[in-house]
Amino acid sequence: MRIGYCRVSTREQSEKSNALEQQRQRIEREGVERIIVDVESGYKDKEREGLQSLICLIKQGIVNEVIITRLDRLGRSVLELNKIVKQMEEYNCTLRALDDKIDMSTVDGRLHFNILASFAQSESDRLSEKIKHGFQHRRDNKLMMFKPSFGYALKNGKYVLDHKPYLCTIKDRQEYSKYKISQRIIDTYLKCKSVGKTLTLILEYYGVGMLSYQGLRAWLQNPVLDGHTVYKITGEIHYNTHEPIISPSVRQEINLTFNQSKHTRRHSGGTIYPFSGKVYCAYCGASCNILNNAPSKYYRCRGKINKKIKCTNSKYTRLEKIDKVFIGELIKHSGDILTLISKENTKRETPELLKLRSQREALLAIPSNPAIDKAIREIESQIRKLESATYSKIHNKKLEAVLSSPLFWETLNPSDKKNIVWLLVDKILILDGNVQEIRFKREYTNARI
Repeated sequence: MRIGYCRVSTREQSEKSNALEQQRQRIEREGVERIIVDVESGYKDKEREGLQSLICLIKQGIVNEVIITRLDRLGRSVLELNKIVKQMEEYNCTLRALDDKIDMSTVDGRLHFNILASFAQSESDRLSEKIKHGFQHRRDNKLMMFKPSFGYALKNGKYVLDHKPYLCTIKDRQEYSKYKISQRIIDTYLKCKSVGKTLTLILEYYGVGMLSYQGLRAWLQNPVLDGHTVYKITGEIHYNTHEPIISPSVRQEINLTFNQSKHTRRHSGGTIYPFSGKVYCAYCGASCNILNNAPSKYYRCRGKINKKIKCTNSKYTRLEKIDKVFIGELIKHSGDILTLISKENTKRETPELLKLRSQREALLAIPSNPAIDKAIREIESQIRKLESATYSKIHNKKLEAVLSSPLFWETLNPSDKKNIVWLLVDKILILDGNVQEIRFKREYTNARI
């Protein structure tokens, strides 16, 4: 069997949409029975499924000739190319490169092959070095490295809010930019607290899907939306480099929702236990899970179940006991906690903020031009300054009510209780059936119970 092999990099395919088709047509004219294709970088040999399929067919002894356009389509490393060619020779399969006249049956042909392979690797190394220097230049100048996240566009290497019309809905005949859509996605998620439901509601509203489930989860947690530039390869982050889509208070709410849902999903029936995810064994440090197969709920140490951990904390701690100790000690130290909270300026929609938001909405409704865009940027800058000046990590009227009266705690549903626990508590340590310590988060260490 005569088989053709084509490979184009993702960059080639995006810049020259007919690059793959050109290779196909040239190889088809050679009378091949089948063409195997890879669309990815030549450096990722282990991930090239097409190449692995080709080698598998060669080892089965059903391929007698492989046709490519150039040697660098097969690989750019001398060692890798020699390895592939030796496998072909072992199974009586010949290699023919249309642009490189190679005859592997002669000494001169093999020398020619090694020279061409060396040139291919040299060109590859040179390109790699060029890309590396380019990436370093962009990092040094805090320029965007990759495709902009949804809601942003690229301008002079920087992230800018994308106000360009992106789609028009049929039902209201209005145009929406990616920035406007991103705001609705975030607002929808904060209301329904579910990635799946958010995707459904956005699809119903706009008529098209913007992101996949995993894509939306990653997008909501992307630091780029907070105004930071991220370099994925090195993990390097430059802070406050561009206009944010997500404010600090919204970021806190999103993170809290993700953390809560991570633990809530562990319980059958979707039952919410306010302290789950915060309870740990004071002896071995392992997390504690809840036993919910009895009328009374208990927390037990996971380390006691795990034979690799020697834990003597064998007694279970009742949920009711944790609840009672938590609220009792919370009220006892309410003065300290309220003092810490009051030191932060609670975020409020002041008349000035409302006025600025109204002005921004009015300008966004006007057809874009340089003067309008400049005015929008100036107003958004003022809004961010006001938000920064009035931002508070905690603004929870229900928490204030609980601190004022322990009876109010009993009126809260499990979700509201969990919100309060997750806002304040770092860990709850239990030992021998009792609550040993309730440890607040770092910002509340002065109010340690």
